[in-house]
Amino acid sequence: MKWERKGSDATIAEIMSGLDAGDDPRRAMMRLNQEIVGYQRAGEPVPASLLRLSQRIATECVAQSQGR
Repeated sequence: MKWERKGSDATIAEIMSGLDAGDDPRRAMMRLNQEIVGYQRAGEPVPASLLRLSQRIATECVAQSQGR
């Protein structure tokens, strides 16, 4: 699967839309990690907004796994 840069705003909107629609946060985290790795492999800086969202979703995943 070839990585295609969409732009951080489009990626965030897509992921948040999925979460709002009830998607599994783990699936969103996987999608977000793919995007982050794509930036890294391309040698481009990862947008801070993607890193913040990654931390937020990771926290949500941990909370859900602990029954919070």
